[in-house]
Amino acid sequence: MLRSNLRSLGAVLGLLTTGGCSQYTVAVVSKPAQPVISYMDGSTAWPQSFNPSFVEPSEGTGQVSGLLVRAQNCSQFVPGVCIGCNVDAQHPVAPYFPGSVLTFAKSVGDGTFEQPYLVYAPDPDAPTSEDYGTEDPRIAYDAATGLYHLFYTCYGSTTGPRLCHSTTRDPTAPYPGNWTRLGAVFPQLGPNTKSGALLVRPQPPHYLYWGAGTIALAVSTDLVDFSTVNASFISARPGSFDSMIVEAGPPPLLLRDGNIIFFHNSDNASAVNPGDFGSYNAGWVILNGTDPSQILQRSNEPLLSPTFGWEFGLAPWECNV
Repeated sequence: MLRSNLRSLGAVLGLLTTGGCSQYTVAVVSKPAQPVISYMDGSTAWPQSFNPSFVEPSEGTGQVSGLLVRAQNCSQFVPGVCIGCNVDAQHPVAPYFPGSVLTFAKSVGDGTFEQPYLVYAPDPDAPTSEDYGTEDPRIAYDAATGLYHLFYTCYGSTTGPRLCHSTTRDPTAPYPGNWTRLGAVFPQLGPNTKSGALLVRPQPPHYLYWGAGTIALAVSTDLVDFSTVNASFISARPGSFDSMIVEAGPPPLLLRDGNIIFFHNSDNASAVNPGDFGSYNAGWVILNGTDPSQILQRSNEPLLSPTFGWEFGLAPWECNV
């Protein structure tokens, strides 16, 4: 199933500013009862599709918008039966890829999407750097250069999972497209770097919010080399809905008052049962538009929590919690 994405799935975000620019109330006022992309209803050929990123329209895409979606290249699928997907994958893409790939689903404009197709996959020229998959895309557009910056988890059998960076003018082009692979963002840190949300500014520095467990802050002047300046920019809070981990979500969004809203994932390690928050929830922070390294406000309650069976992984969606 496709995990809800606040910007792209038609969820209406209500945001009220009161008492100046330092006090915000944020709420989701509409939420779809069914996934917008799901193998269960035939809207995708990939049995497992999740972790989407919104592709905004541009001249490079021919003004097409849609979702860049992680898809698991499974060889078989039986509703309610969880299977491994990285060993004998044969379904449904060619050429053969053993791990996760990235697909694109064009927005129809009414809250629905066309059938996803393959746009990005493990690098055939670096067979062990991401042979386990290209995962969890987050993509940001730089209007000054016309480039889309893709940050994703490149999972290699010899390198482990790492945060990697690629650019293109058209992320909607069918595989192999026209991508420039820039490799690992933080090669010196080794494995287990992931989840990079890029804030492109009119003038540098540009900001990258990254990490799962703790969210770090990195800066760049050229959108190629990034240096971490705060390794614990957003941390988990004991006793809160984000008490176990926080993880960088989609790229930050500019608000009308000039400040910035940044959504993040969280885990509170509670039992995943209907009626409680479950384990994974969405939260938010407000960043200073003048200085995006400054947090003005942080959510005390989750913005988005599991409420439907497909979000809890109840039958027949056990594999997609």
